[in-house]
Amino acid sequence: MTQPTVRSSDTSVETGNTTTHSVLLPPTVASGDLLLAFFSCDGAPTVTWDNSTAGTWTVQVDTAGPSSANKLVIYAKVADGTEDGLTLSVSTGASSEQSVHRTLAIQDWEGTLSGGLNVPTAATGTSTTPDPPAATDSWGTVDRKTIAVMGNDFSRTVSAYPSGYTLNQFNDTSGGGAGCGLGSAGRNGNEGSQNPGTFTIDSSDQWVAATISIQGSSATTASGDLSDAGASTTPLRGSSRAASRLSAAGASTATLRGATRATSRLSTAGAATANLVGSKRQLAVLTTAGASTAILRGSTRQSAVLSAAGASTATLQGSKRQSAVLTTAGAATATLAARTNAASDLSATGAATATLDTPAVSIATIQPGMSHA
Repeated sequence: MTQPTVRSSDTSVETGNTTTHSVLLPPTVASGDLLLAFFSCDGAPTVTWDNSTAGTWTVQVDTAGPSSANKLVIYAKVADGTEDGLTLSVSTGASSEQSVHRTLAIQDWEGTLSGGLNVPTAATGTSTTPDPPAATDSWGTVDRKTIAVMGNDFSRTVSAYPSGYTLNQFNDTSGGGAGCGLGSAGRNGNEGSQNPGTFTIDSSDQWVAATISIQGSSATTASGDLSDAGASTTPLRGSSRAASRLSAAGASTATLRGATRATSRLSTAGAATANLVGSKRQLAVLTTAGASTAILRGSTRQSAVLSAAGASTATLQGSKRQSAVLTTAGAATATLAARTNAASDLSATGAATATLDTPAVSIATIQPGMSHA
């Protein structure tokens, strides 16, 4: 597995009483990232989250402190990659309050709120030691990131974070006696369920404390379409297996990086480019009608049609084997570079050129009208 890491973060503060609070999202967000938003405010207003600017969020914590003196709210969502640098408009209804906000974009996590996120009920108290609850889960010994968060009344500052929580330490206040404070810190580990320990604030006050446990990512198996019509890019990074289409009509790019196996179409009609980079095996059609380029790099085996009618170029680079038709009617060029074995037609009707560079073997027709080497 892989430890979750913070890709980017941002902070915003409302230093004066207001009913509309501007929450800045991280400047860099990728599709599939976990987005977290921490919102600490004075008083205990009804907080209405902004689910229109950057899509729908799911509440994880909405808890008032003792005597309704303060409130901590935490929301989460799986990013679609369009949230970079956006500003949410969060309402506290009829209550005019100060607030402090912290947002994180986290990569390399399990990928779903239901399976990759564990947020127990928040704790509350009045003291100098806000104490986040233990996060008990059934994940076992897996890579994870645990984040301790606390919101306090009266703009108290953090003088110490939970022991061992040295990552992404944060503290800010809105200022003044009508204000509030927010603190957070994280740690990576694989020891199982976590109990962070306490923060220390500079004076006793009301607080709300929460714990967020995030499961790390693992090798991925895809058994259906990774992207459908209109998808612009579908990447597989690391150890992955795709058992169906990587991208469908209208997708511009499909990329496999690392140790990967694709057992069906990489791209179909209208796809501009399909790339295999690194060590992998492709067992079906790489590109079909209308695809402009199909490239195999590295140690690769291709056992079906590389490109079909209308494809302009198909290239094999490095050590690989081609056991079927490289190009068909209308293809302009087909090239095999380096150690290559072609066991069927290199080019068919309408193909302008078929080339074998360096040691290579052809076991069937090279081109209509040409003699065998």
